[in-house]
Amino acid sequence: MSSEGKTYRVFTCPRCNYTGYKLVHNQDDESTCNLCSTTIRHSPDMKYASSVDEALNAMQRMVAKSHLKSRPKTRYGLGVKKRVLNIVSDLSELNRRSGVSLWRVLQECEEASIDIERAKRFLNQLEEEGLIINNDGELLVAESDDW
Repeated sequence: MSSEGKTYRVFTCPRCNYTGYKLVHNQDDESTCNLCSTTIRHSPDMKYASSVDEALNAMQRMVAKSHLKSRPKTRYGLGVKKRVLNIVSDLSELNRRSGVSLWRVLQECEEASIDIERAKRFLNQLEEEGLIINNDGELLVAESDDW
């Protein structure tokens, strides 16, 4: 795809309908959905890009095209607790694996139509279970291969 060898897979997840992109070494590599962690494999519907900008443009085109089709089914497959954990994980990853503020996590939960009180309750449970670490209001996902 590019002289630097970077290839970005642009995909729509078959499980949760999330549209995103991931860095892969080649088209045969597996990747995971940023939202629900479903394994994504190459298919004819995939688009590939050689830069982040190209991937973003391709992703925007895919989203626009999907809105022209019939309305997607309601997405209730993923539990709210897992969605909250994924939000903390994704925001932390976007923040270069640094902690992310509780305020930012709750803002993202609200945008995902998750009740704030329910999100706080799940964040407390996740902390008690050792899946996230609260360091003075900065949340991090504990390193684990289990989730």
